[in-house]
Amino acid sequence: MSYIKMNNIVKKYQGAYREVLHNFDLSIAKGEFIVIVGPSGSGKSTLLEIICGFEAPTSGTIEIDGTVVNEVLPKNRNVSMVFQDYALFPHMTVCENIAFGMKIRKVDKSTIDKKVRWAAEILQLDKYLKVKPSKLSGGQRQRVALARAMVREPKLFLMDEPLSSLDSKLRYETCHEILNLHNKINATTIYVTHDQVEALSLADRIVVLNDGVIQQNDVPIEVYENPANLFVAKFIGRPQMNLFEVVVNKDNITLDEFLKFRRDLIKLPEYNNRYILGIRSEHIICLDKECKDSIEAIIEKTEYTGGETLLYLKANRISFTMKYTKNKRLKIGDTIHVTFDFKKASIFDYKTKVNIKERQYEENY
Repeated sequence: MSYIKMNNIVKKYQGAYREVLHNFDLSIAKGEFIVIVGPSGSGKSTLLEIICGFEAPTSGTIEIDGTVVNEVLPKNRNVSMVFQDYALFPHMTVCENIAFGMKIRKVDKSTIDKKVRWAAEILQLDKYLKVKPSKLSGGQRQRVALARAMVREPKLFLMDEPLSSLDSKLRYETCHEILNLHNKINATTIYVTHDQVEALSLADRIVVLNDGVIQQNDVPIEVYENPANLFVAKFIGRPQMNLFEVVVNKDNITLDEFLKFRRDLIKLPEYNNRYILGIRSEHIICLDKECKDSIEAIIEKTEYTGGETLLYLKANRISFTMKYTKNKRLKIGDTIHVTFDFKKASIFDYKTKVNIKERQYEENY
């Protein structure tokens, strides 16, 4: 049963030439961690503001735990929102910041004290309750903002790029704290980010949004390995999925005039002879020597990342990237032989840019 349900949500601002959200439908189960990703202007933050009640949809309905909340004031929706700028009161202590909302709602003092200490213990803020925000690190301030949201015991957590102002180390640490918090209190969370690493590591499901329309709604591994269309393929993954225009005939898959693979490595519908082939960098294989179904490539650039090296390759007029994990040292200008793992390939219709789901692979590849 859906705990949160958005039905045909449309949002268009007066005077705007297009809708920010277009026929948006999404159902969320209780306890799910949903991450919404997309480029700037895709409608991510607007969606959160509509759920929270800060904005009203032009049309459509929002249900929370079976109740339509379109006409319900934000303070009565039992939703907590965490912003990227923390929004802490600088003149108040950590304890006072966490307790502020409860005091406004006239919660009794003993309950406030109990909830503040409960949230502070979970987020390891016990030692800082009497400290003001100026004395805290960025990660600690974010935890205070999370604690303030927690004590409301909301039906739903909304998080709008809460880690965007932190450095990489703090992002990593706070990312795990958010996930631990979600699991500890069995929360239902909608988390907006432009960072795909956060999305892949946090989400139960990822919703990829572009121009107010859902491009894909699936578990992280499916979004990464089987992007629904060319937009998702380009947006998800670092480095971006390698994409090649290919021509297929009865004998060959041709990437370039001189770069060919056997046609029987992959089965494709016969209604067209031109496709877009997508291959992740880790699915390009470096061979010790030239062999059947390999191509020769020159290394144009290397990028060492610790556990692996990212190779920027060129074969004839085709440029692509490969993740290299072997111990052999490679350098710019070296020539290597590579092949593609076609079992892991994505195939997109040349005209519609949609992933061809019914593809099948030869078992003997």
